[in-house]
Amino acid sequence: MQFAMAVALTDQGFGLAQATDEKVNDPTVKNLMKRVTLSVHPDWVKGKDTIENRADMVTVRLKNGKEYSYKLLTARGDSKNPLTEEELLTKYRECARLALEDEEAERSLELIWKLEKLEDVKELMATIAG
Repeated sequence: MQFAMAVALTDQGFGLAQATDEKVNDPTVKNLMKRVTLSVHPDWVKGKDTIENRADMVTVRLKNGKEYSYKLLTARGDSKNPLTEEELLTKYRECARLALEDEEAERSLELIWKLEKLEDVKELMATIAG
């Protein structure tokens, strides 16, 4: 979690593309990781709460003592807080391009999008096999 938070702070986001040895060894990321702490919220009393009412909260505390907090009850991508079509496509492209050329990633996306109408999946399998 410390790594993901440190990278999110430095890159304004986190995805598979950031999960690299280069990022792990980045001095700025390493420094921030030391300053990220995890804790259980005191309101989460065992047996009296459920995952449905447990919000994730991030608090950033600045050197001057000022704090900024953000609470999220349902994670992005959950069925109760789904990604938009554009967010889903972007996420797929970012992940696919780690293993496929741009052209293959786009073709695989076209095929996946109409998967239920394909006669067979040979072309899709050939495309994602690279």
